[in-house]
Amino acid sequence: MAGQAQTKNYAIHGNLSEVAKATAKQGVSFDSVTIVNTATNEVISRQTIQDGVFTINGTIQKPLYALLCIWSSAEVNGDRKSKKSRIPIIIETGDIMFDGNRQTPVISGTTFNDMLSEVISKRNTLDFTETLKELAIQHKDDASAIPLLLMLDDNMMEPDVLLSLISQSCNEVQNHPNIIKVKEKAEAALSQKEGEMFKDFAVEYNGKTTRLSDYVGRGQYVLADFWASWC
Repeated sequence: MAGQAQTKNYAIHGNLSEVAKATAKQGVSFDSVTIVNTATNEVISRQTIQDGVFTINGTIQKPLYALLCIWSSAEVNGDRKSKKSRIPIIIETGDIMFDGNRQTPVISGTTFNDMLSEVISKRNTLDFTETLKELAIQHKDDASAIPLLLMLDDNMMEPDVLLSLISQSCNEVQNHPNIIKVKEKAEAALSQKEGEMFKDFAVEYNGKTTRLSDYVGRGQYVLADFWASWC
């Protein structure tokens, strides 16, 4: 129908059979897998895991940054306790392969997931941050920019550079809840840089209100001593 976005098929094929076999000896079982939309926290798909293998089929209109959540359980002091492992994934058209048998799980098989897997494999290289910056610019108009920007934040990217990269991204990326938090954090860090204007605040004691601006900004050094009754 004209005016409607075209839906496309995707499939996620997961294999963690070797890990499942090894941990079964310790009483651990892998029970199910869910796909969670990171923008809304909505579970968009759920599937059971059988013998460490699963397949999820679905349709997508455009690539989506999501979390692949692996649910396992084990008996602890007579009670069955569940545990969730979360792996970032881009839901996109095609066959997505999840290999959970490696020390670090790998997601591959499609354009964006192949790119992200390659980047993650280089996380210990000297040019890792520069690679992330270049890719964030290249992918500013698609969902893969979100995990790239999150990785830059984790790697302590300068706040002004991070804010510039975010501002170059499409609205969908800028308005993603995770990116909004990164932006707020970067803006707060930027406001605290040496040479920036101080943020005024007021305290009240014995009926008298005192502001930082009563002392700061008058051409003299000021020492602010913060204390509390439990210190």
